[in-house]
Amino acid sequence: MYSKCEEGMLSAKNIFERMPGPNIISWTAMISGFMQNGQSDDAVHVYQRMLRADVQENEFSFASVLPAYSSLARLEQGMQVHARIIKSSLADAKRVFTTMERRDVVSWTTIITGFGQHGKAREALKILDTMTSEGFEPDAVTFLGVLSACSHGGLVDEGLRVFRSMKDDHGVKPHMRHYACVVDMLGRAGRLNDATKFIEDMAIQSDGLVWEALLSACRIHERWGVRGQGQLRILCN
Repeated sequence: MYSKCEEGMLSAKNIFERMPGPNIISWTAMISGFMQNGQSDDAVHVYQRMLRADVQENEFSFASVLPAYSSLARLEQGMQVHARIIKSSLADAKRVFTTMERRDVVSWTTIITGFGQHGKAREALKILDTMTSEGFEPDAVTFLGVLSACSHGGLVDEGLRVFRSMKDDHGVKPHMRHYACVVDMLGRAGRLNDATKFIEDMAIQSDGLVWEALLSACRIHERWGVRGQGQLRILCN
């Protein structure tokens, strides 16, 4: 269906355009063909056409188009593709990830986030370890996914170690969302005093995001009474 030479790709494209109703195999072959010829823009264009044609993606089409987004530095769009996989099922996400010829920080980050969203925090931590052992440096988004996984999985001590390692081991400066995630993690575990102390010791000026996380924890655990929660609402605003 496709060739590594441009003439072969042009011929394949002409055949494809004459098809009355291309199936997923034909669409994926075109995407793969463009990628093998270094034509990432064309690969993305074909993928978007496929979506508009209401053709159901599979792990092979996902794995073919993700490197195109990465090579074009379209990280946001690439994350959207990963989100489609995760929304479908974690099994699909794993298949796509394992069949990818070239993995990058975006793909590692999204599979970590996927496991976290499905309540598999320990697996997310293991993937982070594998990621770093294979020479990939996690970024701020990666750590946000890991911290969120730890928060929802109740892995407080592990989450705190991850937070400390961000800057100490990887040189990634925590942003407000990272701090809020830690507050949420401590709050979910009922460690409201620790959460408050964490906010007070923050290296950056806290904002409503972190106080809202603490307020949510107070509601869950029905702590600090109406007056205390009212004061937190003022800080949130």
